[in-house]
Amino acid sequence: MKYEHISLVLTDRCNADCDSCSLSCGPDGRNVMAEDLMLRVVREAKAAGIRIVEFTGGEPFLFTELLSRGVQAAHGEKMGVMVTSNGFWGSWEKEKVYSLLKDMKPDHVNVSSDFFHCRFVPAEHVVQALQACRNLGISCRMLVADTEGACSAGRYMQSLGEKHFFSIDTWIYPARRCGRAMNLPEAWFPPAARRENTLTVFYDGEAYACSPHEGRAEGTRLGNVLQTPLQELIGFCEGRDVAGKEAEGDVQ
Repeated sequence: MKYEHISLVLTDRCNADCDSCSLSCGPDGRNVMAEDLMLRVVREAKAAGIRIVEFTGGEPFLFTELLSRGVQAAHGEKMGVMVTSNGFWGSWEKEKVYSLLKDMKPDHVNVSSDFFHCRFVPAEHVVQALQACRNLGISCRMLVADTEGACSAGRYMQSLGEKHFFSIDTWIYPARRCGRAMNLPEAWFPPAARRENTLTVFYDGEAYACSPHEGRAEGTRLGNVLQTPLQELIGFCEGRDVAGKEAEGDVQ
């Protein structure tokens, strides 16, 4: 399998404390990725042929200097850069928001908003964050986690009414029952296919062959980049995939 996208979970600290958080992030989070580790992973990802780097958390905009240096490093490697946030900074003074985005220059910004997030970040702030991106020519979209029942994405979209900026792209994705979401009813989480071609490296160097939305999914751990270069971890995973297919072929 050729990996095209890598997510760097810069921190487990977040100014929100969502019940659905697959990584159990929140205000009590104390882990932050070291800058030298972040820069090393960006370089190794480029060497491994990965085209897109996503910076996420937790809330990466709580550490704007670290985030900016990561974005600049990825641009220096000629990689596409995505940042995923809860959009709380949409409440900042307009001049501050525009100055930060102009200096940082991410290629794309995702802003998460749903019934779980809006308890901490009002939809108005999300709209303001997305509007700032759009005005600066930065590609952006709103991410909405979908569950069954009262907290479904469809109901959330309806609740926004005129507050929702319909000209901005929206991506609805299935919420995963992992992390803090394990405390929610199992019936809320229908089975969902795993996202392919995606790697996640956490603030502690742990690498997984899945997206951050899937948490530290069982059976997807590759190893730790502090001990083994990323390209080797990817090679181990690719070898395992090939071995699995060969074994499957033998059974048939």
